[in-house]
Amino acid sequence: PSHDMEGGIVTLNADTGALTIAAAGDMVSAGAVTLTGAGGILTAGDITTKGATVNLNSPVTQTGAVTIDTTNAGSSPAGAAVTSFGAVTGNQSLTLRVGTGNNITIGAGSNLGTLSVVSANNVNVTDTSGLVLGTSTISGNLTVAAGGAITDSGAVVVAGNTELNAGANAITLDNSGNTFNGTVKVNSNVASLTLVDTTALNLDTISGAALAPGGATSITANGITQSIALNIGTTATFNGGNGAVVLLNPLNTYGGALTVAGGSARIFVNSADQADLKAGAVTTAGLFELTTNPGTGFGLLGGVVGFDLSQADLANFNVGTFNPVASGAGAITVGTGAPLDWNVPSIGNVALTTQGTGDIDVANVRFITGNLSLVSGDQILGIEDRVHLVSGLGPVQIGALAGDFDFQNGQGLNLNGTVSIPGRLTLYRDWE
Repeated sequence: PSHDMEGGIVTLNADTGALTIAAAGDMVSAGAVTLTGAGGILTAGDITTKGATVNLNSPVTQTGAVTIDTTNAGSSPAGAAVTSFGAVTGNQSLTLRVGTGNNITIGAGSNLGTLSVVSANNVNVTDTSGLVLGTSTISGNLTVAAGGAITDSGAVVVAGNTELNAGANAITLDNSGNTFNGTVKVNSNVASLTLVDTTALNLDTISGAALAPGGATSITANGITQSIALNIGTTATFNGGNGAVVLLNPLNTYGGALTVAGGSARIFVNSADQADLKAGAVTTAGLFELTTNPGTGFGLLGGVVGFDLSQADLANFNVGTFNPVASGAGAITVGTGAPLDWNVPSIGNVALTTQGTGDIDVANVRFITGNLSLVSGDQILGIEDRVHLVSGLGPVQIGALAGDFDFQNGQGLNLNGTVSIPGRLTLYRDWE
């Protein structure tokens, strides 16, 4: 039976021995509870206070599942702190409910089985082994450092930032109800990383994730962004659902096949990592914008400029509009001069964009589906940023199936050879 102590403060001191709370000895107190045992605190019973603190002045060893609740099952919602929370061992289930304004720190040397946080502000946990996160609602930040894998058995909801360190072990937080409203940071070279978020996910440092052979990084959310460079060791999958995937940090690195899906995607891929993009796939309902190192540029269908995508590579993109963007002196070339068709039905429209001084050259390519848009970045009349549609051996056909050709450039349009534009031709010219 539980022991309901209405009289006020409860202090139990086992002096030189261990303080034991049996499974049948659940404790309910109207006042603060202080437990001390030189030999530690052994407990399988729950501890509940009615809005008063719980002071654990000795290490705790669980001999069964334990709940510590300072809100009296929510009837005192402000709760109170659990102080002097040192190591908690026993590899059992621990449930904490302390109110949204109180912090929880579980110290080094702990060996928890499953930790569930019904309510708390900031939660900081250090565990010597693997840790399972049960259903939790955290109004502040979550910090977990574990000596084994970090997994979940229920939805984890964090209003603040989340920081995870599992050493060389796996992190798998894949519950469909997980919600990470702040940034998520992984600061160890984990064996594999899986994160699921019901909302838009902002990635902080992902340091060497999935370095182990056969490991992988998988991020699923309703939109994915980043606040610092990502260092991904092996294969990586970013699924933004119906939201946008925006990974534009120029210091991002990948070490395996890169797969991206979302309503739209804007990603930076270093030219040294282009094989990772070619080995993966991109699926978007709308825009897929691809940028690379300034000055490198893109070569499509045989055009060789540094970041080269063949027709087979392009077939891995199932997107509404493919928009390679070259910056600096980077150019975009399409084709090699021999007549060929843009035969990539998985790409709806094509937008070729230069943001610096690079040229756009389309040589002997017949676009047979969708619209073609060419946009150069220099809007000042000069000698750079020219668009060349070159027909050496046959006609260049733009929008051959009634697609439109939109051209915006401050330099002028060079048409060499026979050019067929059966769709609408729109020319824009910007003046200073």
